[in-house]
Amino acid sequence: MDCKFNNELIHKYFDRELDPAGIKFVESHIAECNECKAKLESFNKLAGLIKSVVSVSSPSWLAERIVSRLPERTGTVFEWFSIKRIITPVMAVVIILLLLLPLSYFAITRFVQREIAVTFEIKLDNADTVSLVGDFNEWDVNANPMVKKNGTWVTTAKFKKGKYQYTVIINNRKWYLDPQDERNFNKSAKIQL
Repeated sequence: MDCKFNNELIHKYFDRELDPAGIKFVESHIAECNECKAKLESFNKLAGLIKSVVSVSSPSWLAERIVSRLPERTGTVFEWFSIKRIITPVMAVVIILLLLLPLSYFAITRFVQREIAVTFEIKLDNADTVSLVGDFNEWDVNANPMVKKNGTWVTTAKFKKGKYQYTVIINNRKWYLDPQDERNFNKSAKIQL
């Protein structure tokens, strides 16, 4: 079985970071899904193992023994500042900078992207409040409230290009599940739920 439930919600549930509506939503899913229930149980087992780890400290004599085996400095100040001692660290810094240059280019092109606007619309008659939540706003009910215009609830959210999971929460308690609750956003769009 390959459950498509949002892993981030299970992690937030385990870390106790969800609001009461989110807790209820995750618990109702876990009650029906053995795969997610097993995942949560493995989190609890891992947390128990981490808590049971005992820290070990080194013996007090170890540092003294290591220092006593180090060679003594000899020579003049001029020998200590020899060309070898200066060139080696300089070369190391140059090599590190050359290795980091492609990584910085990748980071800039990957993480500094133009945001795109996506408008969400849903027709609901018996709603007092409607909010758009998802992994793009940390599942925060207050981050993207929807506004009612001519009988349709509307909000526009900004995204970087990528795949996102989302849902709509009605009256701060009812989760509306869109059949396509995970989408790729590559350009500006309008989504009617």
